[in-house]
Amino acid sequence: MIELLTARQKQVLECIASGDSNQEIADQLYISINTVRLHTSTIMTALNVDNRNKCAKIWWQSQIDEIKDILRRDTDLPEDKIKNIFEVML
Repeated sequence: MIELLTARQKQVLECIASGDSNQEIADQLYISINTVRLHTSTIMTALNVDNRNKCAKIWWQSQIDEIKDILRRDTDLPEDKIKNIFEVML
């Protein structure tokens, strides 16, 4: 799902996942608040969600999945150990 987003939309999504307000996102990315709102609306449509919390959850899950992929690829840990790591974390 996230792979459908543009690079800028991914930046906005990361800020949303960090809990930043529209004004904070606008200031960090040097864009207007209206542009933030437009990106947020587009992101929510692309991810098929109806609020920022659901956007954040999808972003965080994507980060967890990426870490799991790295562990599978770059370590000799068995799958059950990788699963256990994330059960403890979550």
